Amino acid sequence: MNTSFSYTLLSLFGLGLLFSSCSNSKSNDYSAYFGGEIINPKDKWVFFYKGEQVLDSIALDLNNRFFIKFDSLPIGLYSFKHESEYQYVYFDKNDSLMIRINTLNFDESLVFCGKGDEKNNFLIEMYLKNQKDRGSMFPTFDLEEEEFVKKADSSYQEVLNFYTSKKEDIQWNEDFDVVAKASADYPYYTKKEFYPVAHRRRMMKETLPNLSSDFYSYRKSVNFNNEPLIDFWPYIQYINTTIDNIANTENSGFLFDPKTTLRKIEIADTITNNQSLKNKIANNIAFRYLMDKEENAYDTVFLEKYYQISTDTEKKDKVKGLVKSIQNLSETGLLPNIVLKDLNNNEVSSNDLFQRKTILYFWSKKNENHFFAVHRKLQKIIDKHPNIDLIAINLDDNHEDWKAFLEKHKTVPNPKIKHYRISDLEEVKDKWVVTRETRASIIDKEAKIIKGFTNIFDSTFDKQL
Repeated sequence: MNTSFSYTLLSLFGLGLLFSSCSNSKSNDYSAYFGGEIINPKDKWVFFYKGEQVLDSIALDLNNRFFIKFDSLPIGLYSFKHESEYQYVYFDKNDSLMIRINTLNFDESLVFCGKGDEKNNFLIEMYLKNQKDRGSMFPTFDLEEEEFVKKADSSYQEVLNFYTSKKEDIQWNEDFDVVAKASADYPYYTKKEFYPVAHRRRMMKETLPNLSSDFYSYRKSVNFNNEPLIDFWPYIQYINTTIDNIANTENSGFLFDPKTTLRKIEIADTITNNQSLKNKIANNIAFRYLMDKEENAYDTVFLEKYYQISTDTEKKDKVKGLVKSIQNLSETGLLPNIVLKDLNNNEVSSNDLFQRKTILYFWSKKNENHFFAVHRKLQKIIDKHPNIDLIAINLDDNHEDWKAFLEKHKTVPNPKIKHYRISDLEEVKDKWVVTRETRASIIDKEAKIIKGFTNIFDSTFDKQL
């Protein structure tokens, strides 16, 4: 371990660790300590979360360090966020944790030290293993079932071996084991849920594959009311993907058919009895649905069902606002003017950008796979439609990072593409109804919307042009 890091830990946590060790015998004492050092900070704050709720905001000092004592912190899974990056942190009773992060390599550089460090270092190691596996899983969807299962089972066994080894070494308790085991299991389960539709689409088959009877045998062991995992993304992603897969399979794999989406919200209502979890799943389905469709005969029926099963007032208000924004776009037929930033950080009016028919698309440095995939696709479009302009809008808020990323990968984007960055993300969300980078639009020279909600990877995109 870095020596200066150890000294920093002692200086920040010296008294905290002393008090913690003295108070461990008190059954009603749940005090905890959290601090660390951010190398190359993007701003001056670290935010500490329980789920989506900010519990505290902690300022960095002049040495880019932070420290906080919680008088009472219940045992469980939390997260911390610096600018747009975040990671999980698990606190047992009276844990005192220190982190060290370099924002240039956020996840890979994250190290925990102090009381409770071993289990948290396990979580970040498991996260990195799963990210590596996720990056290589897409070609496996091309395989037939038997070969796909062999590949998936092999990588899963490696993860299980790592989990078992660390569990024996660290001897963590049963509460933490719920999260630890979930970090091993659910990425594997999710991969299998992805397979049928991904295989059909990648192999351009007419129907979904006919899978063996035991393909989904793991579903029997899943607890769809697992309270400790409600804020854990691998668990939430698995449930989302399972609902998608069940609904898609029932509707012969038609992902964006309104019947499929309506079925998803119905499944969300019955798959769990936990209202908080039900809200999360229903919100996810609603936001994705509204992003994928401009107008739909099932809108009213779907929204009525969503409003009925969700008790999340804040998210329901956001959905209502989103519906209103979509209606405004449909009624005016014009893309509202917003302020963007060019490569020189000058403000640019979006209405001045459209000289002829234009593909307007979005990307973020947080999703590099999407960046490279979309530009490979766009190269084919440029070759086939040379008279169409392309405008790329970056959704990140750090200007220098954006420029550096484009410079690093300048051989990837075609020089014909004009690059801009958002000035105000909330304005883009409200006026253009953009909440994720997969959204694209086709605009004419008068800023009139030809196709407001589309996806460059949609099989009908070429016909839309």
